[in-house]
Amino acid sequence: MDSDQIIHHAIKLFLQKSNIQPSASESYIITEGGKDYVVLRNVNGVLAVYSISDNDYLRPLKNIPDWASKK
Repeated sequence: MDSDQIIHHAIKLFLQKSNIQPSASESYIITEGGKDYVVLRNVNGVLAVYSISDNDYLRPLKNIPDWASKK
């Protein structure tokens, strides 16, 4: 999957548990500590962070790391 597909997949997963709409244009993929993450955002800030495994499996983090809100 390319970056846009991964972000849209993360949004789809997020919307299964929330009615708050993330923005694809505000969301991004970042590498932190050697791992890749999807940071879902909207105009109000960070909504969720998902780790990306080698096979593009997305796992939600229980807590939003400090680095996620610094971009």
